[in-house]
Amino acid sequence: MFGIFNKKKVNDPVFLKRITEDGISHAAERFSSILMRDSLPTGSLAHEFVMQELDGARQGDKSSVKFAENSGVPESRYKGSLNHDTPELDKAQEFMQMITSKLYPRMDIIVPLRIEIVKNIMEAYGIGQSLERGDVNAQITDSYAPKQEVHTQQGVMKYLKDISRLSYENLCIELSNVMAAKHNLTMVPSGINNAAENQRIVTDLVDKAFLICICKFGQERVSNFAKNDLTRVNKLIIQCDQEVAAHPVLPHEHGLRLFNKLEQYF
Repeated sequence: MFGIFNKKKVNDPVFLKRITEDGISHAAERFSSILMRDSLPTGSLAHEFVMQELDGARQGDKSSVKFAENSGVPESRYKGSLNHDTPELDKAQEFMQMITSKLYPRMDIIVPLRIEIVKNIMEAYGIGQSLERGDVNAQITDSYAPKQEVHTQQGVMKYLKDISRLSYENLCIELSNVMAAKHNLTMVPSGINNAAENQRIVTDLVDKAFLICICKFGQERVSNFAKNDLTRVNKLIIQCDQEVAAHPVLPHEHGLRLFNKLEQYF
């Protein structure tokens, strides 16, 4: 995917001329916009695309390796991503391969251009921590000690604001934490005195999961599924969460898989 420096004649001199005249940064902005519009319209697709690009970069030249290392994404999350069976990303990867093919063998242009394209997508979808987005703490909800936070209109607005500032990865973690907290409260026996309080917190967590779906998929898509019956959304989230939980993974991966399942319905 990434290779060595070479200045032989490129496959498409006209394309190279446009890139050099526009500048790599401007060209990358244009290409990343096309990718997100036509091939990566959702956070889950963009996330998997970035993971595959980082997996390729870690195996490339020094600048590619440095980019992967400084991406803010742990190597354990993207290593091996290129082996994933993701036909839904074929169009995006074909677009990137087209750019590489036209500019080959000018790796001094290809590598920084691809890096800038991936950086733009990471910034747009809040992937990685090298972008200085000023994310709030990823752990808004403590899965072992959750608190009632969205039982008032003010609380709802604050929570929506907080989760809207999270990167996509941290939003995955928050969803996982919310579902884990709900599971913990419903599965662990509580005394009579604590039952009422626990039920209030469980209701709060149900509302949080709904708000996260609003944040991720948009109110219109969620409302169209709900058909004026919010219990449909709650039942769907529970069903999909149980399917994901059948194969235990880390919180980030759990949330990502849950989003991917929910996206099939919203």
